[in-house]
Amino acid sequence: MHLRRNALVTVIAVLVTSALGVSAADATRARRLDADQLVLLREAMQIVQLVGNDVWDGWSDIPKTTLIISSSREYLVNLPKGSESPSGFELTDERAMGRAVYSRPRTLSSTLRAAFPIGGIPVAVIGAWRADVESPNEWVVGLIEQWFHLLQFNQGEQAKVAQLSVGRSRDHSWQVNYSFPFDDPDIGNAMLLLGQSLYDFWTRGAHLPRAGQRAFLAATASAALQNLRVVVTLKHGAEAYEYFQLQTWRAGVARYSSILVARAVARAEALKEYKRTDGFDRLDEHQSYAALWEDELSRRFWLIRTAGLEGERDRTSFNALGHGIAEMLDGIGFDWKARYFEADIWLDDLVAMGMALEINDAPKRANARRQNQ
Repeated sequence: MHLRRNALVTVIAVLVTSALGVSAADATRARRLDADQLVLLREAMQIVQLVGNDVWDGWSDIPKTTLIISSSREYLVNLPKGSESPSGFELTDERAMGRAVYSRPRTLSSTLRAAFPIGGIPVAVIGAWRADVESPNEWVVGLIEQWFHLLQFNQGEQAKVAQLSVGRSRDHSWQVNYSFPFDDPDIGNAMLLLGQSLYDFWTRGAHLPRAGQRAFLAATASAALQNLRVVVTLKHGAEAYEYFQLQTWRAGVARYSSILVARAVARAEALKEYKRTDGFDRLDEHQSYAALWEDELSRRFWLIRTAGLEGERDRTSFNALGHGIAEMLDGIGFDWKARYFEADIWLDDLVAMGMALEINDAPKRANARRQNQ
């Protein structure tokens, strides 16, 4: 009798131990970042390491701490060396890009794409990739766009923003929640005029046979930008225009930078100078970066033109218009990136500087043409 009772106790103990072991293993697996996400992270890092510094000095070299939001958990990866994990995160048994992965229950929307400090550390925040939403290539470019915000942080964005009167009496949420007057038809018309003139400069400027024609298109876009400043300031105050300056500087140039990176990778891929990360081509909906450019990214230039349309005006208008202004600055030939991060310098200031150089150089170009005739 005692032997049977002891055997029964032993069997029960084994079953309980096994069940606990399975539960612990399942819990550990549930807290792990999906293997496909690790592939995508490596792909994004490989791209920025290859071409990031060609687009912006130092971009490849900054810490690229990232928070990936799944349906139930958030994963913090690539913490800077020597940094402690922010409060609320627990260490997992995974590593990504040679660094520990930390996790916490989901607190943020899985559709969020942003960058902000978490525990004092600048972090790019992005929802986990879903094949039913976008291709893995598009997700990678989206992450790279958020990584540009980390370069902005690294180059003194917070001090630059603190100089704006619009944010001095508000907490950090004002950058998202500020009520910009998108529904004002006068603002809409001014935005539409700016978008159309920027789009005209991008589509036609490089193909015009005379420098004077290109200068005319640039002057038209510059005048449209000045017009927007007057309309916004007179109707809604200097703070509203400061908000436009900030968001086009921040979100617009991030959009522009991610597009430059995607184009550079597409060219490298076509020349057999770029090979996608191991495991990337087994992901659903994967494509070449040339195909991504044709299918998706080239359309973002059209958004410059339509940013002011009724029904289209929202926070993404800043992405489009800032992108268009950055393309214009490239077209003028002004080394605007050398001054982009300076305090009190915004995109309209850079346009004014570039236009002054354009006007001053016009007589020199005219003399050179006459001498060559």
